Amino acid sequence: MNNLQYLNHNTSNPLDNYIIEQSIGKGTFGKVYRGLHKPTQQFVAIKILEKSRIEQPADFTRIQREIHILRKLRHPNIVQLYEILESDTKIYLIMEFVSGGELFQHIVKNKRLSENEAAALFSQIIEAIEYLHSLKIAHRDLKPENLLLENNTLKVVDFGLSNIYSDLLSTPCGSPCYAAPEMVSGIQYSGIKTDIWASGIILYAMLCGYVPFEDSNTRKLYEKIKYSDFQRPSHLSPQVIDLLQGLLNKNPLNRLSIAKIKMHPFVSKYSYSVQIHRTLAINSNIIKQLQAIGIDSQKCREMIINNKHNPITTTYHLLNKYQKPVLQNQRVRTHQSIKSVVDKPSSSNERRPNSSIYHNKTKSYENNFNTAMIMNRGYDNRISERPKSTERRLCTENDRWERIKTQYETKENSQRKTHMSKPSKSPVMYAEYKLKTARIM
Repeated sequence: MNNLQYLNHNTSNPLDNYIIEQSIGKGTFGKVYRGLHKPTQQFVAIKILEKSRIEQPADFTRIQREIHILRKLRHPNIVQLYEILESDTKIYLIMEFVSGGELFQHIVKNKRLSENEAAALFSQIIEAIEYLHSLKIAHRDLKPENLLLENNTLKVVDFGLSNIYSDLLSTPCGSPCYAAPEMVSGIQYSGIKTDIWASGIILYAMLCGYVPFEDSNTRKLYEKIKYSDFQRPSHLSPQVIDLLQGLLNKNPLNRLSIAKIKMHPFVSKYSYSVQIHRTLAINSNIIKQLQAIGIDSQKCREMIINNKHNPITTTYHLLNKYQKPVLQNQRVRTHQSIKSVVDKPSSSNERRPNSSIYHNKTKSYENNFNTAMIMNRGYDNRISERPKSTERRLCTENDRWERIKTQYETKENSQRKTHMSKPSKSPVMYAEYKLKTARIM
Protein backbone atom coordinates (compact mmCIF):
# COMPACT_ATOMS: atom_id res chain seq x y z
CA MET A 1 0.00 0.00 0.00
CA ASN A 2 1.43 3.40 -1.00
CA ASN A 3 1.32 6.74 0.82
CA LEU A 4 1.23 9.19 -2.08
CA GLN A 5 -0.25 11.93 0.09
CA TYR A 6 3.14 12.13 1.85
CA LEU A 7 5.05 12.85 -1.38
CA ASN A 8 7.17 15.94 -0.79
CA HIS A 9 8.39 17.42 -4.06
CA ASN A 10 9.33 20.85 -2.68
CA THR A 11 11.71 20.04 0.14
CA SER A 12 15.00 21.42 1.40
CA ASN A 13 16.03 18.03 2.81
CA PRO A 14 17.09 15.86 -0.17
CA LEU A 15 16.21 12.57 1.60
CA ASP A 16 12.76 13.50 2.92
CA ASN A 17 11.11 10.89 0.67
CA TYR A 18 13.53 8.04 1.52
CA ILE A 19 14.62 5.73 4.31
CA ILE A 20 18.18 4.42 3.95
CA GLU A 21 18.42 0.76 4.95
CA GLN A 22 21.22 -1.78 4.51
CA SER A 23 24.45 -1.51 2.51
CA ILE A 24 24.43 -3.64 -0.65
CA GLY A 25 27.67 -2.58 -2.35
CA LYS A 26 30.82 -0.51 -2.22
CA GLY A 27 32.53 1.66 -4.82
CA THR A 28 35.56 3.90 -5.22
CA PHE A 29 33.86 7.04 -3.98
CA GLY A 30 31.20 5.68 -1.64
CA LYS A 31 28.66 2.95 -0.93
CA VAL A 32 25.39 1.70 -2.40
CA TYR A 33 22.47 1.20 -0.04
CA ARG A 34 19.04 -0.31 -0.36
CA GLY A 35 16.51 2.40 0.42
CA LEU A 36 12.74 2.68 0.77
CA HIS A 37 10.77 5.28 -1.15
CA LYS A 38 8.22 6.31 1.46
CA PRO A 39 5.39 7.56 -0.81
CA THR A 40 5.25 4.31 -2.85
CA GLN A 41 6.72 1.91 -0.24
CA GLN A 42 9.01 0.49 -2.95
CA PHE A 43 12.72 -0.30 -2.75
CA VAL A 44 15.35 1.79 -4.53
CA ALA A 45 19.15 1.66 -4.73
CA ILE A 46 20.84 4.75 -3.31
CA LYS A 47 24.41 5.36 -4.44
CA ILE A 48 26.05 7.82 -2.03
CA LEU A 49 29.19 9.60 -3.29
CA GLU A 50 31.39 11.32 -0.72
CA LYS A 51 32.54 14.68 -2.10
CA SER A 52 35.62 14.60 0.13
CA ARG A 53 36.87 11.49 -1.71
CA ILE A 54 36.62 13.12 -5.14
CA GLU A 55 40.02 14.80 -5.13
CA GLN A 56 41.46 14.58 -8.64
CA PRO A 57 40.00 16.47 -11.62
CA ALA A 58 39.90 13.18 -13.55
CA ASP A 59 37.71 11.65 -10.82
CA PHE A 60 35.31 14.57 -10.97
CA THR A 61 35.13 14.26 -14.77
CA ARG A 62 34.44 10.53 -14.51
CA ILE A 63 31.55 11.00 -12.06
CA GLN A 64 30.14 13.88 -14.07
CA ARG A 65 30.25 11.76 -17.24
CA GLU A 66 28.60 8.77 -15.52
CA ILE A 67 25.71 10.93 -14.28
CA HIS A 68 25.35 12.56 -17.71
CA ILE A 69 25.12 9.14 -19.39
CA LEU A 70 22.67 7.73 -16.84
CA ARG A 71 20.38 10.73 -17.36
CA LYS A 72 20.15 9.91 -21.08
CA LEU A 73 19.24 6.23 -20.67
CA ARG A 74 15.77 4.72 -20.54
CA HIS A 75 15.59 1.06 -21.51
CA PRO A 76 14.14 -2.13 -19.96
CA ASN A 77 17.56 -3.81 -19.97
CA ILE A 78 19.46 -0.92 -18.39
CA VAL A 79 19.18 0.11 -14.75
CA GLN A 80 17.24 3.36 -14.50
CA LEU A 81 18.34 6.55 -12.75
CA TYR A 82 15.35 8.05 -10.92
CA GLU A 83 16.68 11.12 -9.18
CA ILE A 84 19.86 13.08 -8.35
CA LEU A 85 20.08 14.69 -4.91
CA GLU A 86 22.87 16.69 -3.31
CA SER A 87 23.90 17.97 0.11
CA ASP A 88 26.96 19.93 1.21
CA THR A 89 29.04 16.77 1.63
CA LYS A 90 27.36 14.07 -0.50
CA ILE A 91 25.79 13.30 -3.88
CA TYR A 92 22.87 10.83 -3.88
CA LEU A 93 21.99 8.86 -7.01
CA ILE A 94 18.54 7.29 -6.58
CA MET A 95 18.41 4.30 -8.91
CA GLU A 96 16.31 1.27 -9.75
CA PHE A 97 16.69 -1.57 -7.25
CA VAL A 98 17.23 -4.98 -8.89
CA SER A 99 16.50 -7.78 -6.44
CA GLY A 100 17.79 -10.87 -8.25
CA GLY A 101 21.52 -10.39 -7.79
CA GLU A 102 24.42 -10.55 -10.26
CA LEU A 103 24.60 -12.79 -13.32
CA PHE A 104 28.02 -13.82 -11.96
CA GLN A 105 26.40 -15.26 -8.81
CA HIS A 106 23.77 -17.00 -10.93
CA ILE A 107 26.47 -18.70 -13.03
CA VAL A 108 28.46 -19.77 -9.94
CA LYS A 109 25.32 -21.18 -8.31
CA ASN A 110 24.36 -23.24 -11.38
CA LYS A 111 27.95 -23.99 -12.53
CA ARG A 112 26.80 -23.28 -16.08
CA LEU A 113 23.56 -22.32 -17.81
CA SER A 114 21.56 -24.19 -20.42
CA GLU A 115 21.73 -22.93 -23.98
CA ASN A 116 18.09 -21.82 -23.89
CA GLU A 117 18.58 -19.74 -20.75
CA ALA A 118 21.89 -18.34 -21.99
CA ALA A 119 20.32 -17.37 -25.33
CA ALA A 120 17.45 -15.56 -23.62
CA LEU A 121 19.85 -13.57 -21.42
CA PHE A 122 22.32 -12.95 -24.24
CA SER A 123 19.59 -11.50 -26.46
CA GLN A 124 18.85 -8.95 -23.72
CA ILE A 125 22.54 -8.00 -23.52
CA ILE A 126 22.50 -7.40 -27.27
CA GLU A 127 19.34 -5.28 -26.96
CA ALA A 128 21.09 -3.13 -24.34
CA ILE A 129 24.28 -2.80 -26.43
CA GLU A 130 22.26 -1.85 -29.50
CA TYR A 131 20.40 0.84 -27.56
CA LEU A 132 23.58 2.24 -25.98
CA HIS A 133 25.38 2.55 -29.30
CA SER A 134 22.35 4.14 -30.96
CA LEU A 135 23.16 6.98 -28.52
CA LYS A 136 26.91 6.68 -29.26
CA ILE A 137 27.65 5.34 -25.78
CA ALA A 138 30.29 2.65 -25.21
CA HIS A 139 29.97 0.74 -21.92
CA ARG A 140 33.55 -0.66 -21.92
CA ASP A 141 33.11 -2.75 -18.76
CA LEU A 142 30.55 -5.41 -19.64
CA LYS A 143 30.96 -8.50 -17.44
CA PRO A 144 28.66 -10.79 -15.39
CA GLU A 145 29.32 -8.71 -12.24
CA ASN A 146 27.78 -5.68 -14.00
CA LEU A 147 24.66 -7.52 -15.16
CA LEU A 148 21.80 -7.87 -12.66
CA LEU A 149 18.81 -10.22 -12.86
CA GLU A 150 15.20 -9.78 -11.82
CA ASN A 151 12.32 -12.04 -12.90
CA ASN A 152 14.18 -13.32 -15.99
CA THR A 153 15.00 -9.74 -17.03
CA LEU A 154 18.61 -8.65 -17.31
CA LYS A 155 19.79 -5.13 -16.40
CA VAL A 156 23.13 -3.52 -17.32
CA VAL A 157 24.67 -1.45 -14.50
CA ASP A 158 27.88 0.47 -13.63
CA PHE A 159 28.62 3.11 -16.26
CA GLY A 160 31.71 4.39 -14.47
CA LEU A 161 34.00 3.56 -17.43
CA SER A 162 31.49 4.42 -20.15
CA ASN A 163 32.06 7.18 -22.64
CA ILE A 164 30.24 9.04 -25.38
CA TYR A 165 32.10 8.78 -28.68
CA SER A 166 32.00 10.23 -32.16
CA ASP A 167 34.96 8.28 -33.56
CA LEU A 168 37.46 5.67 -32.43
CA LEU A 169 38.38 5.45 -28.72
CA SER A 170 41.91 5.09 -27.38
CA THR A 171 41.82 4.59 -23.58
CA PRO A 172 42.26 0.93 -22.52
CA CYS A 173 39.92 0.17 -19.64
CA GLY A 174 37.63 -2.48 -18.16
CA SER A 175 38.32 -5.96 -16.80
CA PRO A 176 41.28 -7.70 -18.52
CA CYS A 177 39.51 -11.03 -19.09
CA TYR A 178 36.73 -9.26 -21.04
CA ALA A 179 38.94 -6.81 -22.97
CA ALA A 180 39.11 -7.10 -26.77
CA PRO A 181 42.44 -7.83 -28.57
CA GLU A 182 42.60 -4.34 -30.10
CA MET A 183 42.11 -2.75 -26.67
CA VAL A 184 44.91 -4.73 -24.96
CA SER A 185 47.16 -4.01 -27.96
CA GLY A 186 47.02 -0.31 -27.12
CA ILE A 187 45.62 0.80 -30.49
CA GLN A 188 42.51 2.84 -31.21
CA TYR A 189 39.33 0.80 -31.14
CA SER A 190 35.65 0.91 -32.01
CA GLY A 191 33.44 1.12 -28.91
CA ILE A 192 30.70 -1.11 -30.29
CA LYS A 193 33.16 -3.81 -31.45
CA THR A 194 34.77 -4.03 -28.00
CA ASP A 195 31.34 -4.31 -26.34
CA ILE A 196 30.40 -7.08 -28.79
CA TRP A 197 33.64 -8.92 -27.91
CA ALA A 198 32.77 -8.63 -24.20
CA SER A 199 29.28 -10.01 -24.90
CA GLY A 200 30.92 -13.04 -26.52
CA ILE A 201 33.07 -13.62 -23.43
CA ILE A 202 29.94 -13.36 -21.25
CA LEU A 203 28.07 -15.86 -23.46
CA TYR A 204 31.00 -18.30 -23.20
CA ALA A 205 31.09 -17.84 -19.40
CA MET A 206 27.34 -18.54 -19.14
CA LEU A 207 27.63 -21.74 -21.19
CA CYS A 208 30.89 -23.07 -19.73
CA GLY A 209 31.12 -21.59 -16.23
CA TYR A 210 34.49 -19.95 -16.91
CA VAL A 211 35.99 -17.37 -19.27
CA PRO A 212 37.84 -18.53 -22.42
CA PHE A 213 41.07 -16.62 -21.72
CA GLU A 214 42.59 -16.78 -18.23
CA ASP A 215 46.06 -16.38 -16.71
CA SER A 216 47.35 -15.01 -13.41
CA ASN A 217 50.10 -13.23 -15.33
CA THR A 218 48.60 -10.18 -17.05
CA ARG A 219 51.15 -10.17 -19.89
CA LYS A 220 50.46 -13.84 -20.69
CA LEU A 221 46.71 -13.17 -20.47
CA TYR A 222 47.00 -10.41 -23.08
CA GLU A 223 49.00 -12.75 -25.34
CA LYS A 224 46.23 -15.36 -25.11
CA ILE A 225 43.56 -12.77 -25.90
CA LYS A 226 45.49 -11.57 -28.97
CA TYR A 227 46.67 -14.87 -30.41
CA SER A 228 44.99 -17.94 -28.81
CA ASP A 229 41.74 -19.54 -29.87
CA PHE A 230 39.06 -20.46 -27.34
CA GLN A 231 38.47 -24.07 -26.30
CA ARG A 232 35.34 -25.84 -27.54
CA PRO A 233 33.93 -28.13 -24.83
CA SER A 234 31.96 -31.10 -26.14
CA HIS A 235 28.66 -29.90 -24.64
CA LEU A 236 28.58 -26.79 -26.87
CA SER A 237 26.33 -27.15 -29.91
CA PRO A 238 27.65 -26.34 -33.42
CA GLN A 239 25.21 -23.42 -33.53
CA VAL A 240 26.72 -21.86 -30.40
CA ILE A 241 30.29 -22.43 -31.59
CA ASP A 242 29.45 -20.71 -34.88
CA LEU A 243 28.12 -17.66 -33.00
CA LEU A 244 31.11 -17.56 -30.63
CA GLN A 245 33.50 -17.64 -33.57
CA GLY A 246 31.80 -14.56 -34.97
CA LEU A 247 31.73 -12.74 -31.64
CA LEU A 248 35.32 -13.57 -30.66
CA ASN A 249 36.93 -12.82 -34.01
CA LYS A 250 40.35 -11.26 -33.37
CA ASN A 251 39.87 -8.83 -36.26
CA PRO A 252 37.26 -6.22 -35.23
CA LEU A 253 36.40 -5.58 -38.90
CA ASN A 254 35.33 -9.22 -39.27
CA ARG A 255 33.53 -9.39 -35.93
CA LEU A 256 29.76 -9.82 -36.13
CA SER A 257 27.65 -6.68 -36.22
CA ILE A 258 24.55 -6.25 -34.05
CA ALA A 259 22.29 -6.90 -37.04
CA LYS A 260 24.05 -10.17 -37.89
CA ILE A 261 24.03 -11.29 -34.25
CA LYS A 262 20.27 -10.78 -34.05
CA MET A 263 19.77 -12.75 -37.27
CA HIS A 264 21.83 -15.69 -35.99
CA PRO A 265 19.63 -18.77 -35.34
CA PHE A 266 20.84 -19.03 -31.74
CA VAL A 267 19.60 -15.51 -30.98
CA SER A 268 16.78 -14.79 -33.45
CA LYS A 269 14.18 -16.89 -31.64
CA TYR A 270 14.63 -14.69 -28.57
CA SER A 271 14.86 -11.30 -30.31
CA TYR A 272 12.37 -8.70 -29.10
CA SER A 273 11.13 -11.18 -26.47
CA VAL A 274 11.43 -8.78 -23.50
CA GLN A 275 7.96 -7.88 -22.24
CA ILE A 276 8.09 -4.25 -21.19
CA HIS A 277 4.38 -3.69 -20.43
CA ARG A 278 4.07 0.06 -21.01
CA THR A 279 7.48 0.74 -19.48
CA LEU A 280 8.07 3.28 -22.24
CA ALA A 281 4.44 4.38 -22.59
CA ILE A 282 2.65 6.79 -20.31
CA ASN A 283 0.34 5.02 -17.88
CA SER A 284 -2.82 7.14 -17.59
CA ASN A 285 -3.96 5.36 -14.43
CA ILE A 286 -0.85 6.45 -12.55
CA ILE A 287 -1.17 9.99 -13.90
CA LYS A 288 -4.66 10.08 -12.37
CA GLN A 289 -3.30 8.89 -9.01
CA LEU A 290 -0.74 11.71 -9.02
CA GLN A 291 -3.37 14.21 -10.13
CA ALA A 292 -5.47 13.21 -7.11
CA ILE A 293 -2.75 14.51 -4.76
CA GLY A 294 -2.50 17.86 -6.52
CA ILE A 295 0.08 17.27 -9.27
CA ASP A 296 -0.72 18.80 -12.64
CA SER A 297 -1.31 15.94 -15.09
CA GLN A 298 -0.06 17.79 -18.19
CA LYS A 299 3.20 18.85 -16.53
CA CYS A 300 3.64 15.32 -15.24
CA ARG A 301 3.28 13.89 -18.76
CA GLU A 302 5.77 16.41 -20.13
CA MET A 303 8.32 15.55 -17.45
CA ILE A 304 8.02 11.82 -18.21
CA ILE A 305 8.29 12.30 -21.98
CA ASN A 306 11.32 14.58 -21.56
CA ASN A 307 12.94 12.04 -19.21
CA LYS A 308 13.24 14.38 -16.21
CA HIS A 309 14.61 13.18 -12.87
CA ASN A 310 12.71 14.57 -9.88
CA PRO A 311 10.42 13.39 -7.03
CA ILE A 312 7.33 13.35 -9.28
CA THR A 313 8.87 11.25 -12.07
CA THR A 314 10.50 8.97 -9.48
CA THR A 315 7.11 8.28 -7.93
CA TYR A 316 5.58 7.67 -11.36
CA HIS A 317 8.30 5.21 -12.45
CA LEU A 318 8.18 3.25 -9.19
CA LEU A 319 4.39 2.92 -9.38
CA ASN A 320 4.65 1.92 -13.04
CA LYS A 321 7.36 -0.69 -12.42
CA TYR A 322 5.51 -2.56 -9.68
CA GLN A 323 1.99 -2.22 -11.06
CA LYS A 324 0.48 -5.39 -12.49
CA PRO A 325 0.89 -5.31 -16.30
CA VAL A 326 -2.23 -4.23 -18.18
CA LEU A 327 -1.43 -6.06 -21.42
CA GLN A 328 0.15 -9.45 -20.86
CA ASN A 329 0.92 -10.04 -24.54
CA GLN A 330 2.11 -6.60 -25.59
CA ARG A 331 5.62 -6.82 -27.01
CA VAL A 332 7.39 -3.90 -28.63
CA ARG A 333 10.89 -3.17 -29.83
CA THR A 334 12.92 -2.30 -26.79
CA HIS A 335 15.30 0.11 -28.52
CA GLN A 336 12.63 2.59 -29.58
CA SER A 337 12.64 6.17 -28.35
CA ILE A 338 10.41 7.19 -25.46
CA LYS A 339 8.37 9.62 -27.56
CA SER A 340 7.63 7.02 -30.25
CA VAL A 341 5.36 4.89 -28.04
CA VAL A 342 1.70 5.72 -27.60
CA ASP A 343 -0.88 4.35 -25.21
CA LYS A 344 -2.85 1.43 -26.57
CA PRO A 345 -6.66 1.84 -26.10
CA SER A 346 -7.91 -0.21 -23.18
CA SER A 347 -10.98 -1.26 -25.16
CA SER A 348 -10.82 -1.35 -28.93
CA ASN A 349 -14.14 0.10 -30.16
CA GLU A 350 -12.74 1.80 -33.26
CA ARG A 351 -13.90 0.76 -36.68
CA ARG A 352 -11.35 -0.17 -39.22
CA PRO A 353 -11.29 2.17 -42.23
CA ASN A 354 -12.19 0.74 -45.63
CA SER A 355 -9.40 -0.83 -47.62
CA SER A 356 -8.85 2.14 -49.95
CA ILE A 357 -8.29 4.53 -47.03
CA TYR A 358 -6.12 1.98 -45.29
CA HIS A 359 -4.06 1.50 -48.44
CA ASN A 360 -3.52 5.26 -48.85
CA LYS A 361 -2.58 5.61 -45.20
CA THR A 362 0.07 2.92 -45.32
CA LYS A 363 1.37 3.49 -48.82
CA SER A 364 3.63 6.32 -47.67
CA TYR A 365 5.39 3.94 -45.28
CA GLU A 366 6.48 1.47 -47.97
CA ASN A 367 10.13 0.44 -47.69
CA ASN A 368 10.51 2.57 -44.57
CA PHE A 369 12.57 0.59 -42.09
CA ASN A 370 12.05 3.22 -39.38
CA THR A 371 8.34 2.40 -39.11
CA ALA A 372 6.52 -0.75 -38.14
CA MET A 373 2.92 -1.45 -37.24
CA ILE A 374 1.35 -3.99 -34.96
CA MET A 375 -2.14 -5.14 -35.96
CA ASN A 376 -4.23 -6.77 -33.25
CA ARG A 377 -6.76 -9.18 -34.74
CA GLY A 378 -7.67 -11.15 -31.65
CA TYR A 379 -4.62 -13.39 -31.46
CA ASP A 380 -1.39 -13.36 -29.44
CA ASN A 381 0.36 -10.56 -31.33
CA ARG A 382 4.09 -11.21 -30.95
CA ILE A 383 6.74 -9.18 -32.72
CA SER A 384 8.22 -12.36 -34.19
CA GLU A 385 4.91 -12.95 -36.00
CA ARG A 386 4.50 -9.44 -37.41
CA PRO A 387 4.68 -8.80 -41.19
CA LYS A 388 8.21 -8.02 -42.30
CA SER A 389 7.21 -5.01 -44.42
CA THR A 390 4.29 -2.83 -45.46
CA GLU A 391 4.10 -4.52 -48.87
CA ARG A 392 3.69 -7.95 -47.29
CA ARG A 393 1.00 -6.60 -44.96
CA LEU A 394 -0.96 -5.12 -47.89
CA CYS A 395 -0.54 -8.31 -49.87
CA THR A 396 -1.78 -10.33 -46.92
CA GLU A 397 -4.85 -8.09 -46.67
CA ASN A 398 -5.67 -8.48 -50.37
CA ASP A 399 -5.15 -12.23 -50.17
CA ARG A 400 -7.57 -12.36 -47.25
CA TRP A 401 -10.38 -10.81 -49.26
CA GLU A 402 -9.52 -13.03 -52.23
CA ARG A 403 -9.90 -16.09 -50.00
CA ILE A 404 -13.28 -14.84 -48.76
CA LYS A 405 -14.40 -14.28 -52.33
CA THR A 406 -13.24 -17.76 -53.35
CA GLN A 407 -15.11 -19.32 -50.42
CA TYR A 408 -18.35 -17.66 -51.47
CA GLU A 409 -17.85 -18.66 -55.13
CA THR A 410 -17.32 -22.26 -54.02
CA LYS A 411 -20.46 -22.08 -51.91
CA GLU A 412 -22.40 -20.69 -54.89
CA ASN A 413 -21.28 -23.51 -57.18
CA SER A 414 -22.07 -26.18 -54.65
CA GLN A 415 -25.55 -24.85 -53.97
CA ARG A 416 -26.09 -23.78 -57.62
CA LYS A 417 -27.29 -20.34 -56.74
CA THR A 418 -27.73 -17.64 -59.35
CA HIS A 419 -26.43 -14.79 -57.22
CA MET A 420 -23.05 -14.09 -55.69
CA SER A 421 -22.84 -14.21 -51.92
CA LYS A 422 -21.21 -11.10 -50.46
CA PRO A 423 -18.65 -11.09 -47.70
CA SER A 424 -19.69 -9.86 -44.30
CA LYS A 425 -19.24 -6.13 -43.67
CA SER A 426 -18.91 -6.44 -39.92
CA PRO A 427 -16.19 -4.10 -38.52
CA VAL A 428 -12.70 -5.41 -37.90
CA MET A 429 -11.24 -4.25 -34.60
CA TYR A 430 -7.70 -2.99 -34.73
CA ALA A 431 -5.03 -1.01 -32.92
CA GLU A 432 -2.20 0.73 -34.72
CA TYR A 433 1.21 1.65 -33.41
CA LYS A 434 4.12 3.46 -34.97
CA LEU A 435 7.37 2.13 -33.63
CA LYS A 436 10.67 3.84 -34.30
CA THR A 437 13.43 1.30 -34.95
CA ALA A 438 16.88 2.87 -35.12
CA ARG A 439 19.26 -0.03 -35.86
CA ILE A 440 23.00 -0.25 -35.68
CA MET A 441 24.09 -2.20 -38.73
